[in-house]
Amino acid sequence: MSIKLNKSNGDHVDFYIENNGFNSVLATINGQSEQTFKAGEKGCVCLEVSQDTWEFDKEFKFKAVPGINGGSINVHYEITQSFYGNPDN
Repeated sequence: MSIKLNKSNGDHVDFYIENNGFNSVLATINGQSEQTFKAGEKGCVCLEVSQDTWEFDKEFKFKAVPGINGGSINVHYEITQSFYGNPDN
């Protein structure tokens, strides 16, 4: 899934994953901040929001795929954007 984000709406984006399946899940944002969630685990992949070269909205790609052993996955996910630091920066 891809979403365009603007830093004025928050300086960080969180990709919350709840693994409801039996196989591990590998989650990333833009291929970075890689995190593996075992069966029954939940947590967040976080990344700082930046603008493109011309300060326009930047596209962020959120990906959840089967872990190293493959198989099917069953996840609940949420994507949120918020300010971790000072919103005036």
